[in-house]
Amino acid sequence: MQYTNQTLQTRVHELHNLWDRLRLSPCLYPMKTRALVIAAWPRGLHGIASTGLGSHLFRRLRAGAMRGIQADGAGCSPWVQLGMIEHPVCDPLFWSVMQSIRCVRDCAALDFIQPVLTQLAFGCSELPANTITQTLLTRLQCLGWSVRPDGRVKDSLGSFCLFTTNLPEIDWRAQISWQAVVSQQLTHRSGFADLQQADMHGTRQWLRSLTAEDAGLVVWAQIPHLPEYLTCYGWGLRPASWMEYYRKLLEVAETPADLSLLRPTADGRIDLFIDGSCHFPTQPWRLASWAVTQACSCDLADESASVVLAVSPLAGVMQSAFRAEVRAVLNAIRIAHKTAKPVRIWSDCNGVVTRVRALLQRTWWVKPNGKHADLWGEIAMLLEGMGANNVVITKGMELQQTISERPSPMQPEWVAIPEVTWVDQKLCAKYRQRMVLSVAR
Repeated sequence: MQYTNQTLQTRVHELHNLWDRLRLSPCLYPMKTRALVIAAWPRGLHGIASTGLGSHLFRRLRAGAMRGIQADGAGCSPWVQLGMIEHPVCDPLFWSVMQSIRCVRDCAALDFIQPVLTQLAFGCSELPANTITQTLLTRLQCLGWSVRPDGRVKDSLGSFCLFTTNLPEIDWRAQISWQAVVSQQLTHRSGFADLQQADMHGTRQWLRSLTAEDAGLVVWAQIPHLPEYLTCYGWGLRPASWMEYYRKLLEVAETPADLSLLRPTADGRIDLFIDGSCHFPTQPWRLASWAVTQACSCDLADESASVVLAVSPLAGVMQSAFRAEVRAVLNAIRIAHKTAKPVRIWSDCNGVVTRVRALLQRTWWVKPNGKHADLWGEIAMLLEGMGANNVVITKGMELQQTISERPSPMQPEWVAIPEVTWVDQKLCAKYRQRMVLSVAR
């Protein structure tokens, strides 16, 4: 079925009764805002990626949502309430933008959509003006994004590919751009001046730490013990260098593996140990790094017994220990692909081991909008061309249990070490320090 603008308008009008039921509901405020994301917008905006919707209808949706969550008091701005105090996905327009991006990434091919998107962005009159690609371009422009001649999308932090970039990173970039959109909409109100400098994430964290009564207060001055980093209007401020910090992360050039350091083994199989770690994992300024090491059955007292093949800080704004682990296993599989030798990969991350085994057994397929899909997609492509016999991934704890139950004199000496990734942990800590210094400069 083709979804037209008339169909969407009808669905928007049918949400009127929902706002009244939501307002009368005895559930708490957080549950009501959650209902917007999982019930209201999927019901009223189903098929939004296929066609446009007038701005007056989005205003009607915001007004209805504010009434439903009982936040429609005098002076309350739906732009601020739904787009900054709450996660921007509570705003119907932001939800529509992200839904359009998800739909195109899920259903369309990069080789087909990207050239058409570029032609539309630069005024090609031969293409129809009511296509899904035209709708996508309009939604991107709502965020202040533009399309470059090479098809990449440009925002305040730089350029990126809309189809190959990790979706959580695109969502994060969209939130940053949406804050500027909200600030532009409220330039006529002096109390919201320079709203684009506010720290939305930090402010939401502080709100979650309050009691339900304090968090529900509209007048910020009535909240006791206001943190020092909050302004008189209740917003935390970003550091002055926050944008430069994230640009540095995007400019990180990860070091490729040095295959000339590979050492020959008796059975021809290469044993690679991978590790990833993250500094300040719960903070916005967290930094992650990863390493790949070849283990050798030499003297354990000599640290040079293990050869470091690749080590680097993690590139990109998505910094986490798990993503560093995925990046490390990707580089280990790249080594196996380039050397055309059987590789045994050792990891202490159960999630990575499970996913790689599922790819080898073909019981799991990478989805374009899944977490770390950019990395998992390349891993799946490499494993598809290599076969399951050339790559084996093992969790260190499984090896320890096997050795304790069935000891064998043929096992290398390093298998008896409880912490098989000690070299990687040292290297990751070393590179975190280097990354902190480079960003500080």
